[in-house]
Amino acid sequence: MSKKKIIISVVVVALLVTGVLFFVFRTPKERKLQISASELKEAKKQVHLHILRYDQDVFKVNPDHFAQGISMLSQKYPSFLIDPQLFSDTLFVQKFLDYLKDPKIIELYNLTQKKYGNFETYENSFKEAFAHYLVYFPKESIPKIITLITGLDFQTPSVYIYDQHVILNLDHYLGKDFSKYNQLGVPKYISERMDSSYMEVDLFKKAIVYKHLPDQTPSNVMESMIIEGKKLYFTEMMLPQKSQKDIIGYSEEKYQWAEQFYPNVWTYMIENNLLFSQEESVFRNYIQESPFTKPFGNVSPGRFGQFLGWKIVKAYMDNNPNITLEQLMQTTDLQMILNKSAFKPVVKK
Repeated sequence: MSKKKIIISVVVVALLVTGVLFFVFRTPKERKLQISASELKEAKKQVHLHILRYDQDVFKVNPDHFAQGISMLSQKYPSFLIDPQLFSDTLFVQKFLDYLKDPKIIELYNLTQKKYGNFETYENSFKEAFAHYLVYFPKESIPKIITLITGLDFQTPSVYIYDQHVILNLDHYLGKDFSKYNQLGVPKYISERMDSSYMEVDLFKKAIVYKHLPDQTPSNVMESMIIEGKKLYFTEMMLPQKSQKDIIGYSEEKYQWAEQFYPNVWTYMIENNLLFSQEESVFRNYIQESPFTKPFGNVSPGRFGQFLGWKIVKAYMDNNPNITLEQLMQTTDLQMILNKSAFKPVVKK
């Protein structure tokens, strides 16, 4: 090695060891995928998280001072939750009081308070994730999070964003073994994700991500796959400490199957002209909730198109290191993402 090369090597090593100018020397790809401790520390200072416990406050309303209680709630919560004008309707008032006295609702309230009465652990994990969020999207504000009890209304999403508020339905996270889920007919492949461990994943995958996705309706299965892949990739960036299986929501066995056989599934889709299909049955089989993916049997996980879309997006970002997360999310040319991903998994023999 020449004397000049030795000197350069010593300088580079010294910089890496001391951490000086660490980010200057990182490649765009590394910059995109990693956040330094100093960046995260600075972002945490900017995280002002507001969690409003509607589930608790609504049960504090005293029926003997009903008007006063509703007035106080309406000052704290948005009108889509508490509209004072509705309480001029005596029938509505009675229904509201019936809700508070309903034994099933009271039981759910007690169960959620036992599990989530102290929300500090979840609040801290949310703050950590939102610190990552502010590094990637420094101009964004953090929406208020409102916790509710739906009365096990599964027509309502477990988490969603509405009018710049994130609604978090706590009775959708009472644990995968919560007996009421099975009694109400919730399939096991869904109820196994109705657990506190998935709460922060869902917060970003089902709610925050929609602040950054264009309003775009997929015209074929491939486009739907990549849109779902963007959601998963976004969530992965916000929660780097989470395992891949938790991001996608697979059991360990299902995830290992997906990792081993995704080239086979991709090849099958190509050979059977499924990638650009517009058939509802193909969307249902590869994108929507299901216990497994036909024709690969019950050892395979469902939603396999989402998994493949995630792989495509990862490949695209790896092969195009100058693309930022924000640019990825705003890209509507989904065919271009597929083309530039150079995604060509090889079936192992």
